[in-house]
Formats: sequence, C-alpha cells, structure tokens
Amino acid sequence: MPDPFIVVPIRHLGHGFAIGEALTYRFDTGYIDACNTIGISYIFLHALHQGFIQPHFKRALIGVFDTLVFDGIASAIVPSFMTYHVCRITANVMSDIRGIPLVVRKWGPTCIGLGVLFLTYAYIDETVDKIMNETIRTSY
Repeated sequence: MPDPFIVVPIRHLGHGFAIGEALTYRFDTGYIDACNTIGISYIFLHALHQGFIQPHFKRALIGVFDTLVFDGIASAIVPSFMTYHVCRITANVMSDIRGIPLVVRKWGPTCIGLGVLFLTYAYIDETVDKIMNETIRTSY
C-alpha cells in the first residue's frame, strides 16, 4: 500500500511553513500561524503513521526517526528557506522597477514564491531522499 502522506494534495500540507512564509507579505500572523500548525501537524502525523505500519518496535522507531528527519528537511527547512528568499528577492526587484501596478507589487512575491514551491517540491524530495540514502540511512 502506498504512503497516503506522499500523495500530491496531502503532500502539500507538509509545506505549511513555506506557504506561511509566502503569505507573510499579504496576511497577518493568524494565517501564518495556521499554516505553521498545518505543517508541523503533517510532519508529526506522517512520522506516527510510519511508526504504526512497521511490524516491530525497533523498525517503528527507525521509521519515525527517518520520517521526522526527512520531512523536517524536505517539508520545512529547505522549502521555507527557498520561499523566503524567492519572495524577498522578488519584492526587492519589484520595488526597484517603476510602472508596476500596485496589485502586482503586492501579490507578485506571494504568487511567485508559491509557484516556485509547487514547481520544485518533487526535486527537493528526490534530493533529500538521495542525500539521506547516501548518509544517514546507511547506518540503519
């Protein structure tokens, strides 16, 4: 049975931190806190799911640890870092260009940040998976 947490609509819930980062330019902290809550809930629920599907206790602990590390990097750290910088650079570039309509200047960084996130999530997942296979997963 495939992991239900990696199916695309559910997978994007793990990017709550990065989505919150992109929404920082347009919404107040209530929306950003909600996105962060969704992101951390996804990470912990995915780890618990990986622990429950394992037949032995030791394998369950390894599954929980592996999923926490993977999702922490691939769902929280890298996408948030990338989205923050894409939004920040876009906002700075748009502020330097004259003639950009106000609505584009306000929503542009958010839309571009979210677009980059949704275009790169598969590559981020593959890269983190490959790095973990070559480093931490060799020990177990």
